[in-house]
Amino acid sequence: MVEGLNLKDAYGATLEQVKEHSGEEIKLGMEALMWISRLERLLQLDELLHALTVETGSTYPDTDNVPSKRRHF
Repeated sequence: MVEGLNLKDAYGATLEQVKEHSGEEIKLGMEALMWISRLERLLQLDELLHALTVETGSTYPDTDNVPSKRRHF
C-alpha cells in the first residue's frame, strides 16, 4: 500500500492507475482488482506476484513472467 493512504484511498489510486491504460489492459486490471477484492485472506506479496503470471486462457503460472517486487510510483 502506498504510505499514508488508507484502504479506500489506496483502492482509488490503484483504480485511477488502471484507467490510465487502454483496451485489454483496463479489462485485465479491473478483473484483477475484482479478484483481489474477493479473497478470503490477504495474500503475501510473492503469492500475488505469482498469481499475476497466469496468462489469460491458461491455468498455470508462467514463472518467467514474475513481476519485480520493486515498483516505483
